[in-house]
Amino acid sequence: LWRTIMSGGSWQSELVNRRKDGSLYQVSMTITPLKDDNGEITHFVSVQKDISERKQMEETLKKSETKLRTLYESTSNAVMLLDQNGFFDCNLATLRMFGCKSREEFYSMTPADLSPKTQPGGVDSATLAGHKISTAMSRGSNRLEWVHKRADNGRTFDAQVQLDAMELDGKTVLQATVHDITA
Repeated sequence: LWRTIMSGGSWQSELVNRRKDGSLYQVSMTITPLKDDNGEITHFVSVQKDISERKQMEETLKKSETKLRTLYESTSNAVMLLDQNGFFDCNLATLRMFGCKSREEFYSMTPADLSPKTQPGGVDSATLAGHKISTAMSRGSNRLEWVHKRADNGRTFDAQVQLDAMELDGKTVLQATVHDITA
């Protein structure tokens, strides 16, 4: 550390200090050597900034993120996100429900790939899926019953599907929640 400072480099650290009242606070500290015209270090400048509030916000955000991730992963319903390019996120229940070995395998599929060729009544699954997705995008949501197909063994199962449109990273995406209603 001292060599870094003496060679002309700045040193940065975060540390915990104690106030006069005994309470703790976090500080970001930077020590920078100042040199004269000959390049010799003449003195050091130390800048300290109280970062307690930022650290508290980071911790709150981390806890919130963990809570949401836990909720997302612990539901027995399949929850997935899709945009105009296809699926791009899903929970573990999705992989189990659709018989996929990995998220990458699931992301490579389309809604039509996870459906039999036709739905009850003889309507083409790919065409009907496109219509249901379009409706959800224009109305904001769409609830429907659907026959799905597992990727691993081709077995079909009846499901209730909730499609909800939302803004994510500046673009409209759909969250699909699939509940197996076979039983």
